[in-house]
Order: sequence, then structure tokens, then C-alpha cells
Amino acid sequence: MTQQPQFDLKMRRSIGIFFLALCVTQCMPAQTTMTRSEAFVQSFYNWYLNKQDLDTAIQRKPELFDPILLRALQDDATARFRAVGEIDGLDFDPSLNSQDPSTHFKVTGANGSLVRVIGYEKQMSQPRERLSVQVRCDAQHCVFVNFFYPASSGIGKTDLLTVLHLLHPQAKAAN
Repeated sequence: MTQQPQFDLKMRRSIGIFFLALCVTQCMPAQTTMTRSEAFVQSFYNWYLNKQDLDTAIQRKPELFDPILLRALQDDATARFRAVGEIDGLDFDPSLNSQDPSTHFKVTGANGSLVRVIGYEKQMSQPRERLSVQVRCDAQHCVFVNFFYPASSGIGKTDLLTVLHLLHPQAKAAN
């Protein structure tokens, strides 16, 4: 008879420990540690959404852009500045993938050199914009290499460098 109470006590302890461990793992928020590339991208969006635009970004912070991307963006800015009467170049903000962007942009993860970003108004679960940002980091710093956009409105998946080269083929030939 003395075996039964000991068994019940051990069983209750085991069950209690199990539920305590289950509660600890399920009740605590998951630790979210950003990679260096994710932190770089989120930092850029935090700065950029504070009344910046792409022309300002490439003038004030050219070191954030890979030389090929920077040159293509500068060529586009020059073409837009010189255009008279119609748009010659990008007619949307390529870093936000929108003409009328959301007020919040958040890094949601990364896969290799691609960092996923969503734009939303009030709820992250209802993103208005989606894009992936290609980033290259070395020992000193990170740079934007390209921006990738999902298929939408009958247009297949594309990326910023392809769009810029289609808009300004003469610039591609000159580089």
C-alpha cells in the first residue's frame, strides 16, 4: 500500500512539471532576433518613412546602395527631372512598391540575401504591400542590391533593376 501513494505523488509531479514546461514554452513570446541584413533593412525603413523619398535617399545616403543599383536609380532620377509633359521613369516608389504607400513597413523575415518586407496600415495581418529586398553585407556594412516585387494586376514577378533597364535601355548600354 505504501507503493500507491508514492506512485501518485511521482505521477502528479510529472504531470505538474509537464504542464509547467508546456505553459512556459507556449505562454512566453518567441525570441525574435533580427539578422544583420534584417536590422539594416528595418533601420532604413524607419528612417525612410520619416518623410523621405528615393531621390533624397540616393543623394543623402548613397552608401546604402550597391553601385549598379545606385547608378540605375540616378539615371532614372535624371530622366524624370528632364522629362517635360510626361513621366519618363519610375512612377511609383520602388522601395515601398507603391504610389500611395502604407504608413508602416516591417521586416518579416529573411531567406539568404532576400529580406521580406510588408507595408500595412493598422494590422500586420492585412498587408497592402509586399516586397523582398536583396541585401549584401560585408564586414563593414550592408547595401541594397535589388528590390523584388510579387506578381500583381496582370504583371508577373519583377525586380527594380529589370524595370529600370526596361525604362532606360540607353543607360544600360552606356554603363
